[in-house]
Amino acid sequence: MSPWARFSRGGIDSSAVVALMAEVGHRARTFSIGFAEQQYDETPYARTVAAQFGADHTEILLGEQDLIDQLPDALGAMDQPTGDGVNTYVIARAVRRAGITVALSGLGGDEVSPAIHPSDA
Repeated sequence: MSPWARFSRGGIDSSAVVALMAEVGHRARTFSIGFAEQQYDETPYARTVAAQFGADHTEILLGEQDLIDQLPDALGAMDQPTGDGVNTYVIARAVRRAGITVALSGLGGDEVSPAIHPSDA
C-alpha cells in the first residue's frame, strides 16, 4: 500500500490521480468527506473510483456539530480565506491521524478545464 493518501471526490481530477497511482503500482489510500444531505454528498462517486482501482477508501461523515467543533482550528490554520480551506483541514486532519504525512489533491484541476469555463477556451 502506498504511504501517500489521496483526497477523493470522485470527479475527473481526483479520479485521474487515483488511476495514475494504480498505473505506477501504488495502491492508493483515498479519503473522502461525506454529508448527511444527499445533495452535497459525493462519497458514492469516490467509493466507485476507489473500488475500480483497488484503493483503500476511508469516508469521513461530517455532521453539522463536527464542523462547528473543528471550525476554530480550521480557521486558525488558514493563512488566507478560501472556500475549500475548512474541507481541506478536516480531510487532512483525518489523513494525518491515519499516520500518513503526504496527500495528493486535485484541487484546482476543474478550474483549468474548458468544460467549466467555456468562454476562456
